[in-house]
Amino acid sequence: SLSLYYETPAEGKYYMILAMCDAHTSNLNISGEVITINPHGHISARLYGSIPFTQCLLVAYSLLLLLWSLCCLRYFHQLMSVHALITLVLVSFSADTLLHLLALTAYNRTGLPTPVATLSLLTTPLTHTLARGLLLTLAMGAGVTRASLGPTTCRVLLACLLDLFVTLRDAFASAFAPARSA
Repeated sequence: SLSLYYETPAEGKYYMILAMCDAHTSNLNISGEVITINPHGHISARLYGSIPFTQCLLVAYSLLLLLWSLCCLRYFHQLMSVHALITLVLVSFSADTLLHLLALTAYNRTGLPTPVATLSLLTTPLTHTLARGLLLTLAMGAGVTRASLGPTTCRVLLACLLDLFVTLRDAFASAFAPARSA
């Protein structure tokens, strides 16, 4: 039985060579397995570097949400519907970043996709659609020059639903795309 350990100094392609120096050896049967794991876990070093950034992003979103909530509580009687939409977008971004961080750390720990990763795959398009809907609502003047969009609300909601469908389709198509051969 032979057990070796070698820590790879950098990410890349490595070759394993097995040699026998005894010239009188014949009919040799070698069996076994080679297990390679990055020293930082199951994900690549480039993706591993995004974990601290995602943690900082989560802290920033949480602080922004806390500050926004305190301002909303202070000026509660002056809030408009657009402020509720901004709150919803901030909550959505915070939850999406938390799920993304949980999915990254779980995959790094186990090497297997988890239900959290699938949930993260669903929340990211929803978050982006909410942000685009807020931008469209503000661009049309809601909350700035008028209190509501009136009859164009249905068109904005339809545009958001179409955007959600296209973004979801793109997210699942890129996540479950067949691997390309080199």
